[in-house]
Amino acid sequence: MPSTEEAEAEDSEVDSSITQAEVTKVVRKLLCGKAPGVDEIRLEYLKSLDDVGLSWLTRLCNIALGSGTVPLE
Repeated sequence: MPSTEEAEAEDSEVDSSITQAEVTKVVRKLLCGKAPGVDEIRLEYLKSLDDVGLSWLTRLCNIALGSGTVPLE
């Protein structure tokens, strides 16, 4: 059973938004050469994003996190 402090820390992590620095860090760690998923987005495309693209991706991640759903388009 987590302590009250641990539970509150976990809740605050869930409630916080995803930062562009976090998205950039994860995108840079992606391994290229993998097959795309059903969305047909290749990892190479994500790794080639500039600051504007990473900002858009961060916003998209926060929308999905906030709504609990992933946009269909």
